[in-house]
Amino acid sequence: MALDFTPPDAAGAAAAQCFARNLRRRRRALGWSQEKAAERAHLNMSYWSRIERGQVTPGIRMAARMAHAVGTTLSALVAEDSAPVGPDLTVLVRRLRQVASAAAFADAAASALLAEVQEDAGLSAEPPAVGPTDPVS
Repeated sequence: MALDFTPPDAAGAAAAQCFARNLRRRRRALGWSQEKAAERAHLNMSYWSRIERGQVTPGIRMAARMAHAVGTTLSALVAEDSAPVGPDLTVLVRRLRQVASAAAFADAAASALLAEVQEDAGLSAEPPAVGPTDPVS
């Protein structure tokens, strides 16, 4: 039983390309490697990769299984330009959260180090006043 087919017409080829593009977008939005996605679909990773690159077009059952593995529907993956921005924004938000977390950690570490150095040096924890200290009349 053959699992692959070659679309007979331009519409079929376009749907196959759309499926491959949206499958890749969805997998990346989840932050998964091809290996992880293929494993969840019980497929060989190189087969998954060939599908994403448009070298192979899966049959309908295989395509539905792949959609299920990445937590979506087959109809969502064959919809033209299925959420082209969504996955990119998901990845961006995830990375921004990582940066914010790292920045907060660095800020806390710098504050702790500053307090330790000031204590060791016998300096006050208050920053020195900048500019005039008298109120302006």
